[in-house]
Amino acid sequence: MENLKVSSVCAMILGISFAGCTTSSFKLLNQKDMAMEFLITPDRIILECERVETDDRGVVAGFLMYVVDDKKTSFTMVQTNTLDRESCERRIKKIERILSNGRQIYLAGIGDFREPRELGPRKYTFPRLGTIEHNGRSLQFIAVKNELNQCFGAFSAEEPPCPPEPFPIKK
Repeated sequence: MENLKVSSVCAMILGISFAGCTTSSFKLLNQKDMAMEFLITPDRIILECERVETDDRGVVAGFLMYVVDDKKTSFTMVQTNTLDRESCERRIKKIERILSNGRQIYLAGIGDFREPRELGPRKYTFPRLGTIEHNGRSLQFIAVKNELNQCFGAFSAEEPPCPPEPFPIKK
């Protein structure tokens, strides 16, 4: 009887462990001209507010998202306009909430993803995946969305439509 209780507890712990673990994945969903859509797991994304010094505005922040691709290298999704530090930090908090609530994350970006991967000196540490080399690729960040329809757009924040046109890409 005692062995049955121990076995049940072990089975329950293993079940909870496996249920909490998801396989890390990256998929290029659609591509049309320079528009790109990805479906990935949240563990493949880290966010940063980069310090940017300008001649006219002093110190501002650039919003960056690093994403691990299917070849275990990372690329950057960048916000093309700069923000004040507080706005960038608020953006990160909102996007972190989307990532933590979702299991599958939709990303939309614009740029040339056909550029060859060129591993360089930059490396980023992803909590579940370890240290990943940057591949030299960069896209303009447009939107991030989870399967619960929580969405954040680069220029419209949480206002609909999110993601904005031309997303989702029509085949």
